[in-house]
Amino acid sequence: MSPSLHRDVLAFGLALGLILTGCSRKPPVAKTAPPPPPVPLTIATLSASPNELQQGQAAVLTWSTENAKQILISGIGKVTASGSKTVRPQASITYVLTASGPGGTKEASARVTVTSSPAASVRATPTDQELLPTPQACRKIHELNLVRPDKVPLTPADQLVGYRQSFLQEQCEYQQARNWQQ
Repeated sequence: MSPSLHRDVLAFGLALGLILTGCSRKPPVAKTAPPPPPVPLTIATLSASPNELQQGQAAVLTWSTENAKQILISGIGKVTASGSKTVRPQASITYVLTASGPGGTKEASARVTVTSSPAASVRATPTDQELLPTPQACRKIHELNLVRPDKVPLTPADQLVGYRQSFLQEQCEYQQARNWQQ
């Protein structure tokens, strides 16, 4: 074989090898889907206003949630994603909002502190007007004295009633005399 033929065969073989190597089918590359977007976090807030009150007064609970499918407030039950509700707790209480969604479960809380009502102010002595019996009471005392003037108290309870009746009778007579002088 001549050197030029040898070179031609070698060039042909090399070219054929490159063509065959370059034309061979490559395995298909699997296309991967893009990663899913992150799941949004569940967000929840709850507040009470006022958060301190006296027994019998009202407070307003206000809440809001995001990305939640189920929302519950302890002591109330299921609620909408956001809103408000008037409550009248009889004792101090912590309300807990639980919001559940694809992004997990989130809790928020609000405490309402209830204090007892202040005691009514007590006066040490009644006024003169409060001590005087009403005109109706005076008429009744007068009727009782006319019907049973001889009643003698026999027991301590009867003595107390008798004392009270005689005191009221004196007050009625005083009031009548006062009204007559005016």
